[in-house]
Amino acid sequence: MFELEEAIKNWRSSLLQNQNMLDSDADELESHMRDEVDSLMLAGLNAEEAFMVSSHRIGDAEAVGK
Repeated sequence: MFELEEAIKNWRSSLLQNQNMLDSDADELESHMRDEVDSLMLAGLNAEEAFMVSSHRIGDAEAVGK
């Protein structure tokens, strides 16, 4: 079963692997992620779908750390 909180925690952890990523940057990106997930779930997506779409839109650790 998909665990949204665990997925967000792992996503954030991968962001912080990037040397250019500060905790404050990860905080902001996580906030955007949570807002996007909430919005997508209100639109009818389940938690896993919403997370996948949100993480794709925001980007992976390598893309956002540049």
